Amino acid sequence: MVGVSVTPPDMASEQVSLCSTVPGLVQQQQRVCNAHPAVIRAVSDGARRGIEECQNQFRHDRWNCTVEGGESVFDHTLQRGSRETAFIYAITSAGATHAVTQACSAGNLTDCSCDASRQGQSTAEGWKWGGCSDNVRYGMMFARQFVDAPERAERKRSLRTLMNLHNNNVGRLAIERQMELKCRCHGVSGSCELKTCWNKLPSFEQVGRFLKMKYDNSIQVSPKAKRRLRRRGKVKRKVPVQKEDLVHIHRSPNFCVEDPKRGILGTSGRRCNRTTSGPQSCNLLCCGRGYNTQVIRKLERCQCKFHWCCYVKYCTIFGPVPCTSDENQYFRMPSDEQYFLYLGLQMTNTFPLCLQMRQFFSYAFRCNNSSRMPSDATILLEYFQMQEFFTYAFGCKDTTFY
Repeated sequence: MVGVSVTPPDMASEQVSLCSTVPGLVQQQQRVCNAHPAVIRAVSDGARRGIEECQNQFRHDRWNCTVEGGESVFDHTLQRGSRETAFIYAITSAGATHAVTQACSAGNLTDCSCDASRQGQSTAEGWKWGGCSDNVRYGMMFARQFVDAPERAERKRSLRTLMNLHNNNVGRLAIERQMELKCRCHGVSGSCELKTCWNKLPSFEQVGRFLKMKYDNSIQVSPKAKRRLRRRGKVKRKVPVQKEDLVHIHRSPNFCVEDPKRGILGTSGRRCNRTTSGPQSCNLLCCGRGYNTQVIRKLERCQCKFHWCCYVKYCTIFGPVPCTSDENQYFRMPSDEQYFLYLGLQMTNTFPLCLQMRQFFSYAFRCNNSSRMPSDATILLEYFQMQEFFTYAFGCKDTTFY
């Protein structure tokens, strides 16, 4: 039939068998997986993407998003109801939404496509919906149906269950809120008389930054009537939690000391920055235990400049000292006595002189992106005419004669 894609029987059976091998799926997730096996691959990719982005966002923090015990990305049964757990639920839910939406727009799934529902409609601002927007509504719907299944399967929802469901939704909303409006102008000479626009998925790193900000402002909650979450605090009037706020139940440990039973790796051995006061600072990561300083010195050439004709002037430094063009970094030109003394010594043997100069020109022309090499006669002629050459010999710190 036209417009209907049929999955070959062997491929269909392979995809269904995949669902039975995934550990930790509840009955509802098994049904969804069997009905949409191709989409589950996108969900799996999204969950992996979420964990990777979590590790990227927290790479400089005491907690660097190490998943406890190598758990399946589909079954984050983290014991603590902390804000770290809240972030993991949100970022994996966002990853599933992002990956499914992306797969729909790319045409990799038969169950969905890009969103053309508003194509051709005009807006009050004078532009028209065009192209094919990323179908974030399908991505959110499928992620909700699959990711929320374990919590929705519980008959009596605990505070932890409500927390997980709320944070899953925060992750999906993060994708929707970060959607970008892209437009293209049409008209004579780019006059933009007509503009067509469509919605585009944000980069997942952008979503990660958004959720990291929510993590920094995560709210500790307590249960209330009608299964709603309220802020926990000493004030009498407790303001309801907003839909986009991450929530947690328990306070976070400091993650300073290793605790294998709780899946805490500690911060011992981590690399820190002693010149900053941010998350990567030694004061924060080392938890007051002190730190060992290791200085790596690396020889580098900077301010390399080719002068015609024919020498290269540069400054030799050892990192981490910054490279500058300060003239104080260069020695004086040699005196005439030094010049003729060096010239006389070199003229005692012409062949080594040519060899030495050829080595110099090899470096100089390589630095100048030139493939032409001068002859020995040209080298000697330039040598006698050019006192400036000795700027190369005497002009840079930590540099000796060739």
